[in-house]
Formats: sequence, C-alpha cells, structure tokens
Amino acid sequence: MVNKFTINDKILLILNNLKTRAHIRKIAQKTGLNHVTVINNIKILEQLGIVGFETVGKNKEYFLLKNKTTTAYLKIARIHSKLK
Repeated sequence: MVNKFTINDKILLILNNLKTRAHIRKIAQKTGLNHVTVINNIKILEQLGIVGFETVGKNKEYFLLKNKTTTAYLKIARIHSKLK
C-alpha cells in the first residue's frame, strides 16, 4: 500500500512538541500553529498510526503511540529540527 501522506514541516513540529498527553489547544499553543491546522495534521498522524487519543470529558487528549512507526517518525522529526 502506497502512503498517500507527505511529511510536512507542521507535522514534524507537532511530533517534536507532543511529549505528553495534550489537548489540541495546548499543542497549538506550544507550536504556534492555528488549532485547525493542528487538528488536520493530527488526523493524518492518527491515520498513520502514530498518534492515539483518549476522550476526557468532552475533550480528546492526544498522545504518541509506542510502536516502530512512531519511533521512525520521531527520529525524522528530530533530525529535521536539527537541520533547520
């Protein structure tokens, strides 16, 4: 199956800042991105199996899943941030 998603700077920025469980607004605040942009990129990360969520009240708390795909994407994100 061909991966139809591309890794963009916003996804890598979100990955670098998502170290603990966080709501969309908190992630947006940390990264300096619009919350709608964060939502769209989090959906992509969910479909790739990198990010999971848990519903707490009315809100969703997002967290990184522990698998090989996540570790590979985190390595890419950290290398990318060092190159910039």
